[in-house]
Amino acid sequence: PNSSDSDGEIKRKCEADLRRRVENLRHKRRQALLHKLPNTTKELRSKFEIKIKGKDSPDPLRTFEDLITRYSYPKRLLKSITEMGIDDPTPVQRQAIPILTEGRDLLCTAPTGSGKTLAFLLPMIF
Repeated sequence: PNSSDSDGEIKRKCEADLRRRVENLRHKRRQALLHKLPNTTKELRSKFEIKIKGKDSPDPLRTFEDLITRYSYPKRLLKSITEMGIDDPTPVQRQAIPILTEGRDLLCTAPTGSGKTLAFLLPMIF
C-alpha cells in the first residue's frame, strides 16, 4: 500500500477520535453545568440577572437542548452550535430565544458581545 494512503487513513482516524473525545468532554461539561443550574424560572432569571416585563413570558432556556425538547428545533442545530464552540446560552439568549420562538415581541438591551445576534437569528431561521 501507498504510504500516503495509510498516513491519510491514520490522520482521519485520529481526527475522528479527537472529535469524539471533544464531544464527550462537552457532554460531560454540559451535564455538570445542568446539575448546577437552578430549578425554578425565578431562580434561573436571578442567577443570570435576566430582567423581564410582560404577561405569561416563556421560561428561559436552561441549555440549548431545550430548543429541541421544548420547541422541536432540528438536532443538527445543536450539533452546529456546539461545533462552533458555543456550549451554553448567554443570559440574553436564554430568554430572548423562547420569546421570539413563540412569536412574541421583544425589546432587548444587552452589551456588545452578549449573544443578541444569535438570539435573534435562530428563531428567524427555524
